Amino acid sequence: MCRVLQVARSGFYQWLHKPLSDRAIDNQRLLAQILASYQGSSGVYGSPRVFLDLREAGETCSLNRVARLMKAHKIKALEENREENRDRFIFRSFITFQDGPV
Repeated sequence: MCRVLQVARSGFYQWLHKPLSDRAIDNQRLLAQILASYQGSSGVYGSPRVFLDLREAGETCSLNRVARLMKAHKIKALEENREENRDRFIFRSFITFQDGPV
């Protein structure tokens, strides 16, 4: 394998047994908190609300980091039925036009 990759055998084994970086460990800890917040909301919260939950808990991280971790682990908020909302808006618009000018 080392011959195919053209790397030194000692360097390959050093890389193979390298411990996780501080950032990777912190991402795992943060991911556990993200999952707890997400499951606490029954899957309704997306990254902005999960971020606010983490802030309330005293966690210091950015919204982009939360969004990136959620996207990498395929954690998505439940989508609302936008078609139903659009139909409700259109129906409401016709009612106001039928009543006459305001």
